Amino acid sequence: MSAPGPRDLIGTTRAVLADFGLAKSVATGSKLTHTGEALGTPAYMSPEQARGEVSSLTAATDVWSLGCVLYEMIARGRPFEGESDAAVVGQVLLAEPPGLRARAPDVPRPVARVATICLAKRARERYPDGAALRDDLDRLLRGEPPRRRPPGAARRRIAGAALACGLVLGAAALIWPGARAGAPGPGAPRPSEAEALAIRAGAARATDPRGAAGLLGEALRRAPDRHDWRLERGLLLWGSGDDSGAREAWERIPAGAPEAAAARLHGALAALFSFDRRRLDSRMVLESFGALAGVPGREGRLARAARAACLSAWSEAREELRAETGWVAALLRGWAEHQDPAGDRAAAVRAYDEAIASGPPLAWAYGQRASLHSGLGDAALAVADYDRALGLNPGYAVAALNRGLLREAAGDVDGALADFGRAIEHDPEPLLALRQRARLRSLRGEVEGALADLSTAERLAPGDPEILAARGFLRLESGDLARSRSDFDAAIAADPESSRALYGRATVRLLEADLPGAIEDLDRSLELDPSQVEAYVNRGIAHQQRGDLEAALGDYDRAVGRNPRHLKALTNRGNARALRGDLEGAFEDYTRALETDAGYASALAGRGDVRRATGDLEGARSDYAKALERIAPDSPLAAHVRERLAELGPVR
Repeated sequence: MSAPGPRDLIGTTRAVLADFGLAKSVATGSKLTHTGEALGTPAYMSPEQARGEVSSLTAATDVWSLGCVLYEMIARGRPFEGESDAAVVGQVLLAEPPGLRARAPDVPRPVARVATICLAKRARERYPDGAALRDDLDRLLRGEPPRRRPPGAARRRIAGAALACGLVLGAAALIWPGARAGAPGPGAPRPSEAEALAIRAGAARATDPRGAAGLLGEALRRAPDRHDWRLERGLLLWGSGDDSGAREAWERIPAGAPEAAAARLHGALAALFSFDRRRLDSRMVLESFGALAGVPGREGRLARAARAACLSAWSEAREELRAETGWVAALLRGWAEHQDPAGDRAAAVRAYDEAIASGPPLAWAYGQRASLHSGLGDAALAVADYDRALGLNPGYAVAALNRGLLREAAGDVDGALADFGRAIEHDPEPLLALRQRARLRSLRGEVEGALADLSTAERLAPGDPEILAARGFLRLESGDLARSRSDFDAAIAADPESSRALYGRATVRLLEADLPGAIEDLDRSLELDPSQVEAYVNRGIAHQQRGDLEAALGDYDRAVGRNPRHLKALTNRGNARALRGDLEGAFEDYTRALETDAGYASALAGRGDVRRATGDLEGARSDYAKALERIAPDSPLAAHVRERLAELGPVR
């Protein structure tokens, strides 16, 4: 027996089950997909499906999908089209489909009226289930007008098609044969200017959210009562970093509008997840969530969960979110796991995955997931997410700073400098970015640029001991001892226990031959931080210059004990041992230093002196010659080596 055709189904009560793949029990809430994941093929998904609000799916969702299918059967084209799934989702959320009568002029107006109800953006404005739809379809078949009226008929121009809920689907292409032509008839209605702009916004939503928000702004000037567009415009602005623009959009949604509760919730979330943490008003955010907590429905439940998380009541927040679905719930779930010191970081990543997959393009969500990837050791995924975050919001200073740190760790110094520069440009108080860029500039020998960054940082945070100490070391490196000493003095005045500043001032005093002052500062610095190898070396030098070889050797021993390959510690201990007459110990220290760096000139010169003193003249000549290749010709060490070579005379 052959399979039944469309005509065989007309007037029957047979239902054909085609696929279990996306089935969901409305009664039990069970589902075959993951929580928060969008269900279905984008072109046939309802707005609530496109938002990933699995708990909001009802029989009215199926009514929407039927409307899409029948529209396609009659118009020979889908109601929502796009170059990608993301573009189609944008159309579903924002745009009305082209009028069916524009594409199939023979479709009776009563049928268009029924389809308008099937394709209402809000689920409660559709037929509640297949039975209600069937009642109006029966009336159409009897020649009677449908009972139900389309929502907002004066402002909506949807003309769709629907004949049955699994009962008479095949009749659509048979009742109106002219629909197959697919060409609009003369004088057929076209989308209004506002709807055309919304269609363009939907297509641009995934790739250019700021542009899409601008298009929706134009559409709202022509249709100011489309608060669903206003809600979406706020989300697009928020996701792109325009918090104030988002708030302005949501605040213009009147209290009585169906979107009002969602707008208030999004406003509180935008304040909580502000791109500029300095502007976070914790008390205001808590009050906002508290005021929403009593609102019936999912917005109230999500507000209670958010408030609990803000108060670090992690168990309560998890319990509130346990049965919630949709991108907002996923975002809150990820944030709660992320912020909880004992939270599951992998679960937080999965939650952000859900929020990103089903929600609006949100730079903040990418930034948070990036920080988790970084903490879990996956730098490549972290950089990719920071790339996306900065693509959405080029002014996301924290993302730029963090990406810069990751790039530096990967050896991309130019990329790191560019990111630190971006963070400095967009952060009103970019102290950390300025210090990071100054450090990199210093390592590259760009002392003037590094000094400029630190001076800017010091103006933002006057008297900051770490900034002052860092600038002091840079000035020391450039030979400006007076200003270097001034910076170290100021840093110590601000923080008398800054071991770094004390070490820096001791270095200046050592260069100025203030040996007692240098030793005093180094004593205090090492008391505060005994791990400083360089401080032991410098104190040893100060003791040696004062003629106290035993004290000097004690400090060099401590330095070598902490770092057995430290060049300066080994070389200076070799010098002290040579002065004390321990030529064998001196030779050993110089050789160990050269095993670390074969071209270290001070160790080569010292070992040359030992070899000369022990009669190894050829070895001495070799060491002296190598040392001269690496010493500035006008340095005191170069003069010493040339003098010793002259004493050795020509090679025999």
